[in-house]
Parts: sequence; C-alpha cells; structure tokens
Amino acid sequence: MRRMVRTTVTAIAVVAAAGCHVRSRVPTTRPGDTTTQVRQAEARALAAAVTLGDDGLLRFVTPLRCPADVIVEVERSETVRTEANLATFVVGMVVTAVGAVGVLRGASTDDASGSGYTWLGAGGIAAGLPLAIAPWFGNGETDVDLGRDTVRKGAAEVACGERAVAARRARLVAGDLAAVGAVDDAGRFAISPFAFVDAFADGAWRALPITATLDTDGGEVVVEGVIEASALAAARDAWLAAAGIDARVEVVRKLPRLAPGRLGVSRLTVDGATYLHLTLPLANDGPGDAWQVRGVVSAGHPELDGRVVYVGHLAPGAAITAAVMLPLSPAADAALAGDELELTLALRDAHDTAPSSPVRFRGKVLAGAPR
Repeated sequence: MRRMVRTTVTAIAVVAAAGCHVRSRVPTTRPGDTTTQVRQAEARALAAAVTLGDDGLLRFVTPLRCPADVIVEVERSETVRTEANLATFVVGMVVTAVGAVGVLRGASTDDASGSGYTWLGAGGIAAGLPLAIAPWFGNGETDVDLGRDTVRKGAAEVACGERAVAARRARLVAGDLAAVGAVDDAGRFAISPFAFVDAFADGAWRALPITATLDTDGGEVVVEGVIEASALAAARDAWLAAAGIDARVEVVRKLPRLAPGRLGVSRLTVDGATYLHLTLPLANDGPGDAWQVRGVVSAGHPELDGRVVYVGHLAPGAAITAAVMLPLSPAADAALAGDELELTLALRDAHDTAPSSPVRFRGKVLAGAPR
C-alpha cells in the first residue's frame, strides 16, 4: 500500500514538473518597405547637359548625384508552436493503469468501499486520465508580432535633381543649323527646337544632336546632348499652345488658295541684340480652310536656314502678315551687313495645297530702326 502511494505521488510530481504541453519558439524576420534617405547636402555635380522641358524649350542644367542610405524596415515576429508532451501522456497512462489495478484489488476485498486500494485506485484514475488526455488539446501555432526595426542595408548614389547653368547667352549647333539666343536664370534657351524642327511634320522627326557653347561668368562652357524624337513629340502641343498657334487640322471639303505677298527682310536691333526680321503678307483667296500653314526658310547661313515661320489655321478670305525675328550672332550680322542675301520661304500646309514655288528674296538687307 505504502509503495503504491509513493509511486502515485512520485508520478504526480513528475507530471507537475513536466507539464501537459511542449512549447517551442521560432523567430521570423521579414523585410518590409525599402526607403532611400538621400543626403542632399552632399550632392555631386555632373557635367552640364541639355534637356527639353515639357514647355518645348531647351534647358542647360547640371545634373546632381547624391549619396543615399538604403534603409529596410524589418518586421519581426515569433511563431509559438504548442505540441503534446508525450512524457505527460505516458505518466497519465501509467497512473491511470495503476489506479485501475488498485480499484480491482480493492473490489476483491470483503470491504471494497472501505478498502484503501479502492480509494487509492480511484484517485490514480482521477489523476491519470486528465494527464493522458490533456496533452492532445490546445495544440497548434500562434504568431506573435514583435514589432518593427529599421536596418541600414547599404549605400547608393542616386539622381537628386539638377541646377540651372548660370549663363547669359548660348550659341547652339544642331546638325547643319545654328541658333544664338539668351539664357534665363532657369537655364532656358530663348530659341525652341521647334524654331527649326517643323512642329507639323512629326512623322519626319529624328533624334536631334545638339552642341551648345554657353557664355558664363567663368568663360565658355560646351554642352552636348541628344534630344530624342519622343521628347519632341511629348513637348510639341504645349509649345504650340504657349505660342498661340492653332494646330488643328480637319478634312478638306473645299480647297484653299494661299496667296503670298512680297517677302520683307530687314535687320533690327532690340535691346542691344540684332535680329533678322522676316515678314510675309499672306491671304487665303480660296473657298476652303487652310490648316497648319507654315513657311520654311532656306538660306546659305546656318543661323537662318531651316527656320520655320508658323501661321496655323487660315480661314477662307482671311489675310495676315506672318513675321519672325531670328537672332543673329555678331559674325552673322557682320556678314549680312556686307553681302547680299539670297533667301527663300517655302509655304506648306497640312493637305499640300500650298503653292509649289517658294517666295524669294535677294538683295541687301537694310537695317531697320533700333527698338
């Protein structure tokens, strides 16, 4: 009897120490959002470049590169896995079996209800069954959120904006063409590429290689770049709208008849800068509308050749005077002042109804009154 009591007590003590379940913890780390912390104060300037803005104007800028820290947000969690404690189950089964033996032993005595074996056996069964059953309930996995940390993954160098090149004027060469003009505080060049790239001939556009010589306080700076045809296409509509040019084109129902007048050419000085001033009286004497009307200059000088004079829509019976001011470099101005100029202006429109013969000018270019 005493030996059986000691066995039961020992078993219960073992179970109390071991518990019904075994718990294990598995830590998990998951990368979250990655951010880049740019150190703008440590910006590094690259070589000057030429770009085309959304407004259709060229800009001379210095691209900037900055060091940056790559920061990763790390999500930390823990998976708590609860499993049956087999030792508890085994002890429960042993205690239950011992209790069952005690009950049977007590039942075989003359006083079964008063027998110590009966009571001890019943206590063993009562203690053992829960220990044998409990380990199989409440098992599974539970995720515990442990919060978030930030970890520096590494460093990189990223584009971090641009600065306008501080220049006063620039001479630009695009293939066989050239242009001179002022540069404002934002690095914008006064002459748009659409001054010599026909905005209405977008199907014929090609990449435009550009070399510009900028006059800065520190001397001349040469900037090179290529304006892609896709960039010209993206900026065209905004430039036409800002210039007030009606770019519409509609189906021809009645033919227009463009009638150009005499082409006027003179040299003007405005605020100390010299320009070639072109004027062309133009009427539409036909019954139909003329769409996307413009004139393209042909001349032996790269600062004049290829320039486009835009008119846009010209209604039946309408008459205007198309005009354009072409900035001249000192060298070009001197050449025009001493020699005769031969220049033609070919009219074009959306439906090829313009006269095939260009308007011509040949002679000395007279100086107009300064303005």
